[in-house]
Amino acid sequence: TTEKNLMAVVRGVSSTLWVNTNDYQSLFAAKQKLIPRADKAEYEVFQPDGSSKVYYGFGEMIAEPFQGKLKSMKDRNGNVMSLGYYLNGLLDTVAWAAEGRTAVFDYDYYTEGVGKQGRLKSITQRIDGIDLQRVGYDYYQVGDHGEAGDLKEVVVQDWKVGSSPWVTIRRTIYRYYKVDEPGGFPHGLKMVIGPDGCRRLQAAGLDPFGITDAVMLGYSD
Repeated sequence: TTEKNLMAVVRGVSSTLWVNTNDYQSLFAAKQKLIPRADKAEYEVFQPDGSSKVYYGFGEMIAEPFQGKLKSMKDRNGNVMSLGYYLNGLLDTVAWAAEGRTAVFDYDYYTEGVGKQGRLKSITQRIDGIDLQRVGYDYYQVGDHGEAGDLKEVVVQDWKVGSSPWVTIRRTIYRYYKVDEPGGFPHGLKMVIGPDGCRRLQAAGLDPFGITDAVMLGYSD
């Protein structure tokens, strides 16, 4: 982001690099160095360890949904990670290339559904073009245990050759406080049922989305 001759490179919740855009000097004794690439409409940030990150720039050369987003990263050994985006700016792919091999994470999103549309649906990991693992995300729409858009379930699956294409190896389920429910506030997390609790629920033959909070509490983390 840029404003009043300042540029902020936000790298995390508590990690921001501030740069004076008059001379592109880092502020507050930061050791990182930002270099503008006007011909490519991008900025590159160099780290003290020799690694670097490239960000899309701003202006007419770059479509608005991409402006300011991370474009690629290079580690100190020269290995490059590239990021691709859908036309709406949502992350599409993250790909690493090193020593003749590739690792790719593909991101998919819900295209419809109350509480689901535009939210992350799955992340699929592939090594050299071969499926390896997938994480799926589901969200509450209407129900007793969450408001529309609250994360409902996360399922981790492995690709198993010679069996069902995807085999679930662990899952996590979430419950939330609803409007006017005592003890919390709407969308506030009420309980988490981790992989061990989900396995015990399955062994007991219980429907994790049909039992009461009182019963579910015995399986929660």
